[in-house]
Amino acid sequence: MTLRLPRLSALLALCLLAALLLLASCGIITINDVNRPQDSGETTAVTVPGTAPSQQTTAASPAVISPAQGPTAEELVASLPDADFEKVASLITCAVDTNRFTPENDDSPISEALLKRNRLVAEKLNTTVITQAADLSTIADAIRASTLSGTYYSELIAIPVSAVGTLQKSGLLMNLNILPHVDLSAQYFSQSAIRQLSYDNRVYAAAGSATAFSEDLFCLFINNTLARTLEIGNPASAVYYGEWTLDRFYMAVRSSTAVFGVYGFGYDIDREAMASAFFTASGGAFYSYDEKGRPLLNGAEESVIDRLRALYDDSYRYFHDDGKALNAFYDGKMLFYIDTLGKLPWFHDMSDDWGILPLPKSDAKQESYASLVSPSAAVIAVPAESSVSEKAGHFLQTLFAASHETIRDSYVDLLIEDYARENDSLNMADLIGKSAVYDFSAAFGSAYPAVSDAASSALDKALNENRSYADLIEQRRGALERALKSF
Repeated sequence: MTLRLPRLSALLALCLLAALLLLASCGIITINDVNRPQDSGETTAVTVPGTAPSQQTTAASPAVISPAQGPTAEELVASLPDADFEKVASLITCAVDTNRFTPENDDSPISEALLKRNRLVAEKLNTTVITQAADLSTIADAIRASTLSGTYYSELIAIPVSAVGTLQKSGLLMNLNILPHVDLSAQYFSQSAIRQLSYDNRVYAAAGSATAFSEDLFCLFINNTLARTLEIGNPASAVYYGEWTLDRFYMAVRSSTAVFGVYGFGYDIDREAMASAFFTASGGAFYSYDEKGRPLLNGAEESVIDRLRALYDDSYRYFHDDGKALNAFYDGKMLFYIDTLGKLPWFHDMSDDWGILPLPKSDAKQESYASLVSPSAAVIAVPAESSVSEKAGHFLQTLFAASHETIRDSYVDLLIEDYARENDSLNMADLIGKSAVYDFSAAFGSAYPAVSDAASSALDKALNENRSYADLIEQRRGALERALKSF
């Protein structure tokens, strides 16, 4: 990842350079590494209301952003079998923004990374990467027509996570496990996605390096100015030490009641989506899989569910579904705002200092942070009965290999260039991007309502009505099993 500095006029740049050289020669200049959490380096007390202050030093803080290790995208592409498309274009039909695959210009680090990726694919396959926009109904009709006639439609399709079940139920998606020249175990495919976008070892869509847009991941935005006023310390420090938990989040939220007119947290997203994001961050998963690749409905420890119940406590939350929570955060009246990283541009000129955090873990014993992927995030699929499956397989594998460690890293570059106000947010964005988790119910719930009813809907009901989550999912198990038999 490349550290980007703001553009300066030539004269100002020369003056700064001379000053830097002079200071460096005196041995008194320090250039902070973006890989390390930044502060003075002195021991500081980080206090969360209700807990004893903990002494922490920057020197001992673990780096979150680390240099890329292992093979580069160029090396991974070079290791793939050769294929010659004889200058015939390779098409991705998109029910998502085409700029995610073929940007019109290179005016941002992400666009630069995508265009570089496409050149690498083009050189490897002797092709050109192109896209066309289409809505889901148009894509579905076109796949049906091409299947009946045996004609070409598109090598790949890019669709939202939430559309996978709809197209799968209509028999319009190819099982990627039988696609030639594809190895879904490769490091640039998300194994969480491969598992959660499948049934009975039939994989209906892929995600990973080629779809690693951090803006699709749920997170917390924090008003750092308010945090200092409330004296809750720096929650990012707790993240570094694996101690950013629901209890710490609630303690910080409760402290907001000390200031009139300030709310603890808020969100404008669907309430079920909010609860699902926190459930995932707490180590929960609605579904796991048996040895045959069939989904199994999971329960959850009641202690975790009990910790989540406070999310529905009106005494210190602020919720509105028409953007008013976002406005309250922007105006400095809210400590935490819950949404995806895609909301980041809204806070570009916010007067208060703000930052980014992952959603909290259930407790300190939980191994890692987890960031739920939005149902609107893009995944890649192949039309059923594709007449160009050989080409599609080469294209899919090369597209993901060429994207390795590029798109996600370029998002951090974008923060450096345009948005981030402190290094903690860079580290947090990097951590969030590396902790993406996909959800079976988000992919198939729209086509099979019983799938989501036994998952996010049951969770929402348990939290909102103070009922047993275990009892609620047990009541839905029969309907779910009937739905799964129809896959």
